[in-house]
Amino acid sequence: MLRFRTLTTAVIGAVIFIASAGVTSAVEPIKLRWASDHSGPPHPAAIAEVYFAEQLEKRIPGSKVLIFWAKSLYTVPQGVKALTQGNLEMITGQFGKTSSVEPLANVLLGAGKLTTVGAIDGVDSTKTFQYLVDHFDKAHDITIFGAGHLSMYMGAGAVKSRLIGPADFAGKKIRSMGPAENALLSALGANPQAMAFGDVPPALQTGVIDALLTSLGTSCRSSALSTTATTSGRSISSSPKTKMPPVSMS
Repeated sequence: MLRFRTLTTAVIGAVIFIASAGVTSAVEPIKLRWASDHSGPPHPAAIAEVYFAEQLEKRIPGSKVLIFWAKSLYTVPQGVKALTQGNLEMITGQFGKTSSVEPLANVLLGAGKLTTVGAIDGVDSTKTFQYLVDHFDKAHDITIFGAGHLSMYMGAGAVKSRLIGPADFAGKKIRSMGPAENALLSALGANPQAMAFGDVPPALQTGVIDALLTSLGTSCRSSALSTTATTSGRSISSSPKTKMPPVSMS
């Protein structure tokens, strides 16, 4: 992640940047590569990313922000590694998807850990989150901008039956998003099948999976880390190899 050290997995909305300082006229133009695992506009997070890019290019003349949506440059795990290696400056991802690189990212995930919208929205004020910020800095040389939620709940659906209670999951092949969801589905007796959402429709049609688990809805407020935030949080990160001055988005 970029060392905008003033900057996961990150709040994509302008809120995360309000506290940043202004840029002086002596700042040199930069080129920023931004990897994202979601689609482009009108996805809410994508709209916020475009806004950030426009503001950065406006505040630092001559700069260029290149946004690569839908994993067209890196997947989240690949992007996290690229940040540490200096091959990427910024990423929008999810804590769950980051956990294959950094298992501690999973501590924010899991059913029942954050049970209200307020708790999820305020995750970046917790000691747990602050510990992760420090850990990613020291262990991966990645700066976490902030965190936020994409949706309040997880949704589950099936083709030939309904998933109403825990017993309905038993024995079914269910699409999962990562390690945290795998553990939950396994505990319910299901057979988790990790796959990208784009692969879900044909998998349901051909019987590769019986049902799916996914987040419901999205929020403009994401997070800025090189990975993710809460139950379905997102983030933006920056790479230490790229020195970038603080930017005011106000």
